[in-house]
Amino acid sequence: MRGMKRMSRTGVFVAVLIGGIPAEAQNTTPPYTLAIEGPESPVEVGKAFAIVVTQHNTSKKSLTCGASYDSDRGVDILLEYVVRDENATKLQPKGPEVGKINSRRFVRALPCTLAPGETTTFSAGLISNLYDFGVPGRYTVQVLDRIVEKDNKVIGWVRSNVITVTVIE
Repeated sequence: MRGMKRMSRTGVFVAVLIGGIPAEAQNTTPPYTLAIEGPESPVEVGKAFAIVVTQHNTSKKSLTCGASYDSDRGVDILLEYVVRDENATKLQPKGPEVGKINSRRFVRALPCTLAPGETTTFSAGLISNLYDFGVPGRYTVQVLDRIVEKDNKVIGWVRSNVITVTVIE
């Protein structure tokens, strides 16, 4: 996207680790929307499931889109995931290397350009590989994407809808 692009892998994790959103970034109008879908029926404990993302360009400029997958976990690492259990407790990603960068693990996939008004749909990957859904119950999932400038400075966030995933025995 002209003047904006998705953040580099390293920049994504630095932004996640630093946390906080500057006041000016909170007021940025997103140039696109995100909508997510999950499994329509309950998922059995231990079964893998994915999240599907639809991105719609609401700006007047063409935007770069696509996904970068963590080859070990099979999830789009350019997105941030907010997963909460029935008690609204935020789940932490599982695995010993959460937050560590290993460039051999990442594969760039699905690069595209969205013209104004266009929409694309892609898999965010197996979110069940990133979070522990081992306890039956209802979980909420939301996807966030950073809006960045050319220098990888985060200037805003695009938030998807919130979905509920039901996990059963």
